[in-house]
Amino acid sequence: MKILAQNCKKNNRTGFTITEVIISTLIFSLAMAGVFSSISQLRQPAVESSQEVTAAFLGKKILDDLRGDVSQDTWNSGNLVAGTTYGPYTQTIGGKQYFYSYDVIADPDGTRARQVTLNVTWN
Repeated sequence: MKILAQNCKKNNRTGFTITEVIISTLIFSLAMAGVFSSISQLRQPAVESSQEVTAAFLGKKILDDLRGDVSQDTWNSGNLVAGTTYGPYTQTIGGKQYFYSYDVIADPDGTRARQVTLNVTWN
């Protein structure tokens, strides 16, 4: 009888039960669902940030082009006539449409300069 009892103790199996495997799989699945949910929520601000950067570069390009139009001959004609609103214009960048318009204001601070207010939007 003693030998049989010793054999039973030696045959103790090590490993995981099916219950432990199911519970650990469930915990792992819940953790991964939380990670994927966080990643999907971070994606939208990244897309919006990319669009804002593209709009800023478009605005800079437009203002640089307008700066190139400044000359004594074209001061009261062309794209910088005071009191005028230009646009809306459309430009497609990366499959996304950007709309822009700008206003020109004469002598806003007494220096005979022009002030340009540019608005860039997208949808």
